[in-house]
Amino acid sequence: MARGLRNKEIAKGLGITEHGVRYHLKNIYRKTGARGRIDAVRRVRGLTDAAPTHRQVFGGRHANYPLR
Repeated sequence: MARGLRNKEIAKGLGITEHGVRYHLKNIYRKTGARGRIDAVRRVRGLTDAAPTHRQVFGGRHANYPLR
């Protein structure tokens, strides 16, 4: 996404469908509060060492380890 690839190119590189790419992008936007690709990339690049833990992002009773 940060390289400016289209959904079709991302899908081919990941071995998933374009629908799958759109699904994951929508979740990235929701979790970061971004309004689009550029905003999402800026927000993700702005993360510090104090990244949210798995539990903070996904909830539940999973291990409390940092996302990296």
